[in-house]
Amino acid sequence: MKSKCPRIREAGSEARKALEGLMAPSERVQLIHISGDKYFGRIVADVMLPDGRSAADSMQRMGLVRAYDGGRKPTEVCNS
Repeated sequence: MKSKCPRIREAGSEARKALEGLMAPSERVQLIHISGDKYFGRIVADVMLPDGRSAADSMQRMGLVRAYDGGRKPTEVCNS
């Protein structure tokens, strides 16, 4: 969302909208496997939708996100 590349920022915005669309506004998600990470104050968790689906898996199937294992992020080339 804070990339200098307009194309990457737009992709982040589309992914956020799709995630919001996976459930009704009045519904709540459940966080599981909650932990901290190497950066102070940041929380890492798996997000489960009200119907039991994994939010991450659903977003991956839609092609809006890719898996990240916590290692070095790949360098993005901006082709805007």
